[in-house]
Amino acid sequence: MKSNRKNKFIGFWIFALLLTNSMVAFAATEKYIGFWKTNSGSNKVLQFDTWEEFVEEWKELGKKDMRLQDLEAIEVGDDIKFTGTWVSGKGKYALYAYDNWTDFSDKWKSMLADKSLQLIDVEVIPLAGKNFYVGVWDTGKGGSALFQYHNWDDFVAKWKELAKIDRVLIDVEAFRNGGETKFVGVWETGIGKDQRLYATDSFSKLSDKWKEFNKEDLRLVDIDISAIKNGELYVGVWNKGTGGQYLWLADSWSGFLTKNRELNGKNLGLYDLAMVEYAKVGKPVPTSKPQTKPITKVFFYFSKDQKMEKDSVSGFDFPADMPAIVYPKFEGCNASDRETIEKAWALAHHHAWRAYQFFQFLDKSGNRRDDLWKADYTAGSNLTERKNSYSPYAWFGEYDGGAYRFPYIRDAIDKNWNKRFLEKNTAKCRRKDDGGSHPCYKNNPGTGKTPSANHIVSGTVNYCNRFFDKNRTDNSRAKGILHEMFHWLAPKGLAILDTHTHSDKKNGWCKTDTDKMYGEDDAMHLATSKGCWGKPKYHRGMAARNNDNYAFFISRLGSAIYFDNLKRIPTK
Repeated sequence: MKSNRKNKFIGFWIFALLLTNSMVAFAATEKYIGFWKTNSGSNKVLQFDTWEEFVEEWKELGKKDMRLQDLEAIEVGDDIKFTGTWVSGKGKYALYAYDNWTDFSDKWKSMLADKSLQLIDVEVIPLAGKNFYVGVWDTGKGGSALFQYHNWDDFVAKWKELAKIDRVLIDVEAFRNGGETKFVGVWETGIGKDQRLYATDSFSKLSDKWKEFNKEDLRLVDIDISAIKNGELYVGVWNKGTGGQYLWLADSWSGFLTKNRELNGKNLGLYDLAMVEYAKVGKPVPTSKPQTKPITKVFFYFSKDQKMEKDSVSGFDFPADMPAIVYPKFEGCNASDRETIEKAWALAHHHAWRAYQFFQFLDKSGNRRDDLWKADYTAGSNLTERKNSYSPYAWFGEYDGGAYRFPYIRDAIDKNWNKRFLEKNTAKCRRKDDGGSHPCYKNNPGTGKTPSANHIVSGTVNYCNRFFDKNRTDNSRAKGILHEMFHWLAPKGLAILDTHTHSDKKNGWCKTDTDKMYGEDDAMHLATSKGCWGKPKYHRGMAARNNDNYAFFISRLGSAIYFDNLKRIPTK
């Protein structure tokens, strides 16, 4: 369909190219297109590797009167990168993500009741056969419209229809779904007689049209770019307006940021951003040749006719080759409390040593590491079996090829052993509740109970009343000590924490919470959840940085060895 100055439709035109399979082939693997306009306030553009990080920053910037203007997401390999543009603003705002159109549009309808909130931006993320719809709401007049169409012609027809009742298109989203390109549009109440909509197969054509419309006092309000068969699709939306604007296309994120900084210095702020990432084409993976020789089974022996010796402090028997126990210095502990801590400390020392041994072995296992990671873990095990497992797979999820999680977990296990159990610590007994503000006397918001211990100052663990409960075993107390020992550790510069921001699908929508992850259920959640986007590595990354995941894994592994239930890995 071509524009025709003689053919007017209630005072506005449409210029849109028919999309065919003969478009110019693309060469770049990624493209970023943005437009800037005269800016009188603050402006930020930030990119994040996870949805959780994006939401955390969205909340923080919201408190500083910065409002999300535009959200873009692209899938890069196994990751999704989330990019946002923020501008100065006040009033209500909201952000929701759903895994289907019906639930998303129902949410939009329910939000219409609040006349102070208006949908301003939609991002669609096609993943694993599903479309995820993310909506940005900001302070507005309400009275908007939202539609999705399976082809360009139907979308244009709706655009014309809504213009007759003074609805103005403010956001368009083009995305590839199977073999077709779909379109989602967001409209607001306005004067619909003077707007433009244009689609083309090249940036140069879009730029030419932008220059032409600028002369008619029409200004871009939204742009989008989408990969389609044999090329790309550029879509622009113009409404009546004035003021300076700038349009730019970059083939790298760093190049885009450089241009953004340059334009910020000229009082131009980024208003809208669109991006596309193409699948990288490479040589086909060669088919592996059949094995001509069987793979030799490799075992790691924990116990094999080893000599045992009694520890004079705890009274427990330990392997003679276990490094000497470095008991903590005690402050404020009576003889009974000290004995309780020493017994738990001795077991925690043994368990930490065994985990350290196992990970030293894994580090040298090369291509066998993946098998050893999940050794003796039965796929499909129910949750109870998984909670009792000593396999790293059970508590940290899938082995990640060594790219990030294995080196991080290995270093955490190493630091725990060498920097915690082989160096002197301090144990403080805080048994008397003096009504003060110390955490030992206050309920932990993550559990609703007072803690059994806490590690506020590096190297000093406070032992609270619950640690000494008579119904607790020495081994359960050892698990508590292991938990505390991972505080203040920062393998690869990233701290191990109790609190994490994680996202999960609940009734079709993406719910993001910041929680203290305590106990078996929370640890299992991090090790098993696929999250909102079906990308388990996000939760697995949190499992690798959560205290209790280490405490449960080391406790299960060390206990199985100490009580003579595990002599080697794998067992078969």
